[in-house]
Amino acid sequence: MRRTWVSCLVVASLLLGGGISLAQGPTPIAVVSISGYDELRGDLEMIGKLGGTPELAKMVEGFITLGTGGRGLAGLDKAKPLGAVVYVDGEDFPVIGFVPVTNLKSLLGALAGLVGEAKAAGDGVYEIAAGETPLYVKEKGGWAFIAQEKELLDKAPADPMKLLAGLEKTYDLAVRISVKDIPEHVRTMAAGLLQMGAQGALEQQPGETDEQHQLRVKLAQRSLDQAVKEINDLDTVIVGLNIDQKTKTAYVDLQITAKEGTETAKEAALAAKMESDLLGFVLPDAALTVRATGPITESDRDSTKELLQQAKQSLLDQLEDQNLTDEQIKKAKGLLDELFALLEESMEAKKMDLGASIVLKADALSLVMGASVPDGAKIEAWVKKLVKAVQEEEPDVEKYVKLNAETYEGVNLHTASVLLPTDTPKAEKLQKMVGPEMDIVLGTAPKAIYLAAGRDAEKLLKKAISDSKQKAGTQVIPLDASFSLGSLGKIFQFLMDVAEDQGPQKRMVLQMLTKMLAKSGGKDHITIRASAIPNGTQVRIEFQEGILSVLGNLPQMWMMMGGPGLGPPAPRLELEF
Repeated sequence: MRRTWVSCLVVASLLLGGGISLAQGPTPIAVVSISGYDELRGDLEMIGKLGGTPELAKMVEGFITLGTGGRGLAGLDKAKPLGAVVYVDGEDFPVIGFVPVTNLKSLLGALAGLVGEAKAAGDGVYEIAAGETPLYVKEKGGWAFIAQEKELLDKAPADPMKLLAGLEKTYDLAVRISVKDIPEHVRTMAAGLLQMGAQGALEQQPGETDEQHQLRVKLAQRSLDQAVKEINDLDTVIVGLNIDQKTKTAYVDLQITAKEGTETAKEAALAAKMESDLLGFVLPDAALTVRATGPITESDRDSTKELLQQAKQSLLDQLEDQNLTDEQIKKAKGLLDELFALLEESMEAKKMDLGASIVLKADALSLVMGASVPDGAKIEAWVKKLVKAVQEEEPDVEKYVKLNAETYEGVNLHTASVLLPTDTPKAEKLQKMVGPEMDIVLGTAPKAIYLAAGRDAEKLLKKAISDSKQKAGTQVIPLDASFSLGSLGKIFQFLMDVAEDQGPQKRMVLQMLTKMLAKSGGKDHITIRASAIPNGTQVRIEFQEGILSVLGNLPQMWMMMGGPGLGPPAPRLELEF
């Protein structure tokens, strides 16, 4: 019978503990779920094959077999999940771990070399001297329950599967926290700890003016108050990791739900019916895409305005160190005042809508983005005032900047060209990707602004504007972002070409990563999506198989970096129990 790395998880579960006593009628506040032996072993085998290390599971299996003296996981029920449940008792948080077993004595005997020898403690309970605090284990209904106090075992759940409530089917590893069931005094204590932890950071820093310090303290206090409010509004938090062997992908979920009727729940509901007018700015072949659409709440508005005040004050203070004349400082302050007034005005809108893409190819680097604004005409007027001020200082700027160069589908286009240096290897390579000049195009519309830069900037911007108009009003999820690591391989190659100080081992690893990602057939994306769910939000980060192949190759890369090799797997002892 084959033995695998899941025994490490069994050991971890055996080492779970906490608390001293458990009140009558306990309410679980957290549940940890780990999928079964067979599922985990399959995940490991798939990752190893994707990474060109098909023996990865056997290599780890060899260590487990060696650690258990050739007995493997005798007595473990490999078809069921394992995990733990956390209760609350005053200020203590007792933990009861559970492991599916077919024969507890066999499993404890196999793990004796790792967790210590189990001794009978009466009533079917075994005591394990694991570290300074002993653990107590008892089998009941096909489950081995583990706790730090023998009495806790009498409180073990009759059926742990009911506590898991399907987590083991959705995720390989998951934690569900019932925030609403955490006693109020514990939440109050947590809020106090947040306040205490922030005190040191809120002290006035060297070189910080009184005004800067007051702004920073005000912003931090608002953030703390908001965090405390949201903690009190929360119902449940779930964090889960799953590796899907069928699709050869992996994802991490974060689900946050608030108690029905709370302000946090109402704000989450607003994000469920958002429409975007900027889908044309999400390019299908881009290395990086971001589309964010959502309501601007009162709390968002207030906190962002205070952030803007802090940023503005910092910029104003820096002007004094630029060796500018009084007249130049006066003009700069005037422009900054107008800019931040526009930014604050943008926060009065009911929603935020943003779309952006970065195109990265062997001979092309481009950026295109669009954002909704309350009044595009005001932003255009500010840009013209900025250009005029710069021209007064540098008349040659007029040669490279053209205001109102064209009107395209109701959008005023303003263009600029920036000459790139060619006196360094990095500058030369950048010039090959964007051209001898960096083309920049700014578009202003009544309710939006657009920007493009790099190779074919104007062409990309016009297409994005046209496509957005055709798809205007499409209902979307709050956030959809994607990043291609295959395109990142081009950056790796660029770094290898210009970084002469890279050692041969690092260069070898970079080359391996580049080749691996190039073979992924485009299945090398990391995506981040935020979706509205009843009374809350789910954020999912998904990794395609090209990313998993990198994980499967970590042992080889580790050895190339000089780490100790895993060595050949220990002989597998085909023992049946």
